[in-house]
Amino acid sequence: MKKVFLKLFLVVAVVLLVTLLSTCKKDTTCKVSVVVKYYYDTTLVVENANVMISKGDVKASGTTNSAGVFETTFKLEAILDVYAEKDTNTTGITPPPPPLTGAAVVRLQPGKTVTKSVFIQ
Repeated sequence: MKKVFLKLFLVVAVVLLVTLLSTCKKDTTCKVSVVVKYYYDTTLVVENANVMISKGDVKASGTTNSAGVFETTFKLEAILDVYAEKDTNTTGITPPPPPLTGAAVVRLQPGKTVTKSVFIQ
C-alpha cells in the first residue's frame, strides 16, 4: 500500500512540476522601428523627419535619428497607420516648397520588433 501511495505521489509531483514550469508569462510588448527613406533614392535615409504612428486613441510620435530610424514600443498588438513628414522649407524661398510626406501601415506583433520603411516624396 505504501508503494502505491509513493508512486502516485511521485506521478502527481512530476505532473505539477511540469505544469508549473511550462506556464510562463509571455512578452506582450510590441516594438516598432520605422525607417524613413526618400522615394526617388531608397538608399538614402531621412534624418530629423517627423513620424507619427496612430489609430484611434493609440498614438506615438517623434523624429528620426541620424540613421533615419524612429523606434517606439506599444503594450498590445495592433494595426496602425504610419505617417512621415520632412520639412523642406529653407529661408529665402517664396513660396516655400511643400513638405515631403509618406505613409504606410504596420502590424505590431507581440514579443517581436517589426521594421517598416516609409518612403517620402
